[in-house]
Amino acid sequence: MESSGGIRPVNASMRRLLAVLAVLDFLVGFELFFLDEHTPRTFAWTVRPALTGAVLGVAYWTGALVTVGAAMQRRWVAARIALPGAFVVSALTLVATLLHLSALHLQGPETVARLAAWAWLLAAGVLPPLLLLVLVWQLGVLGDVPPPVGPLPPWLRYLSGTHAVAFLIAGGGLFIVPDLADPLWPWPLSGLSGQILGAWLLAMGLTALLVAAQNDWPRARVATNAYAPLGLLLLVALIRYHTAVNWSSDVTWLIVVAAVTFILAGAASLRLARRY
Repeated sequence: MESSGGIRPVNASMRRLLAVLAVLDFLVGFELFFLDEHTPRTFAWTVRPALTGAVLGVAYWTGALVTVGAAMQRRWVAARIALPGAFVVSALTLVATLLHLSALHLQGPETVARLAAWAWLLAAGVLPPLLLLVLVWQLGVLGDVPPPVGPLPPWLRYLSGTHAVAFLIAGGGLFIVPDLADPLWPWPLSGLSGQILGAWLLAMGLTALLVAAQNDWPRARVATNAYAPLGLLLLVALIRYHTAVNWSSDVTWLIVVAAVTFILAGAASLRLARRY
């Protein structure tokens, strides 16, 4: 075991892995958000409609913000909130990928898409065990856990709990019973894209649950600092592809409300940063 003497730090291996995850999430998010209409030629599988690609891009960028924020922390207690969500996404991505191998462009005619498919399959297989290995190593680092010092405003804690319940239900439905959940979604989802989106919703729901449960801004800030960009980019995606959205669906307006409340929660996180 490594000994730190004091507050348990983030070890070098965990910091590097979080940085790698941030880069991967950023690249995938860039591809899906800006090249969402070109996925048959440039991505691991064809994502349709383009709105799905844009929303997935927002999810991956949110993951990049959380993991790069965690990589910048010195103390493990401030970085660890990123790990449960990262593992959930990586593990469920592997499951969804194996269930939909035929959807990948592994033998496709487009060279870039074919390379992207093989890279996706490799990353999906490597990341879950690598995350577990590095996490075990990180947990072997000696050090103390400081007491909580910055409780969240009650409204922000309850809002995070509400986000957690909503995202866990929606994500579980999309991932576990997509045939039942897809018809309720306000735009069409394919099998693989729907399950990947479900995986991200489950990860975000788990992270929001941890924010509410820990009730300590220094422990939650890595996640809450990503809230405002998440809400803003989600609204941009909906406006950009407004013709693809079923605006008469109640789910659509729940998504809009979630985006607005994430912006408010992110603004509150910035105010807390001045206090602690």
